[in-house]
Amino acid sequence: MDTPWQQGDLQLTPELVLRLVRAQGAELDSIRYLNEGWDSWVYTARDRHEREWILRFPKRAEVVEQLDREAALLPLLAPRLPLAVPRFGLLGQPGEGYPHRFVGYPRLPGQTGLERLEDAFEVSSYGETLGAFLAVLHAFPQQEACRLGVEADEEEGLVEWAGQCEARLLESGAILDARTRERALELLRHPPPPSTAPVLLHNDFFPEHLLVEGGRLTGVIDWGDVALGDPGADLAGLFAWGGKPLLAAGLAAYRKGRALDDAAVARLAARARFFSVLHAADELEYGVTAGREAYTRAASRTLSALG
Repeated sequence: MDTPWQQGDLQLTPELVLRLVRAQGAELDSIRYLNEGWDSWVYTARDRHEREWILRFPKRAEVVEQLDREAALLPLLAPRLPLAVPRFGLLGQPGEGYPHRFVGYPRLPGQTGLERLEDAFEVSSYGETLGAFLAVLHAFPQQEACRLGVEADEEEGLVEWAGQCEARLLESGAILDARTRERALELLRHPPPPSTAPVLLHNDFFPEHLLVEGGRLTGVIDWGDVALGDPGADLAGLFAWGGKPLLAAGLAAYRKGRALDDAAVARLAARARFFSVLHAADELEYGVTAGREAYTRAASRTLSALG
């Protein structure tokens, strides 16, 4: 799909992307629009060896700061983690009327979990891998993360976020049935207490950022929201993707890696459900306003799994 996309006065087309990439001295061509999210436009390209590359172009200045943190953090995380993460091979500079720095990296194998939501495979089989991955990630030294510019997610901000999500769910109309909506609202109005001390979070560990190929997990992408915060925020992605079975399987592996007792695991499970509602409410609004049906379906699926 080669349709130009724009935000305000900012317009990005495959032709402009090619000029920007060539200005960096990168030998990439076959530029194509792939998709976009809250923060970035994503294009693909091919190098002279026919390898496919991902090109991420921020929509706003603050997203550039996120890319800077990713560029500093990912090389330190990559050798520790049991799944692949992006390795930036292109750090692009503004030009041609586009005002932001951008990045490119060889595409990791696989499709996103969002693209595989309707598949019949047993998602809960991924629980051990995802739980072990998060146990390693959450053990990353906080001091080192702070040195690299990673900031803390404040608990006070969750109160405001929960209020915004409550309003979104109340406005969801016929998308959600009344019972599902009420279960979600109850969690937002009476959130469980924080589960543990803050840890390094991916902070958007949901199906759209988890890659699958040949029945196995292959990688984790889009680390722009990385922060220090409640581990339930990452574990929420397991509930969003596979409901209670995947969350339970993931927590079983996570508790081994983090040496947690039953009470701590129960707090994490409750907190994961809470964060999954926050994310689903945001997804619901984005899916409706942007016309992205996959996000609307994913949000409805998450909220229906609350039981």
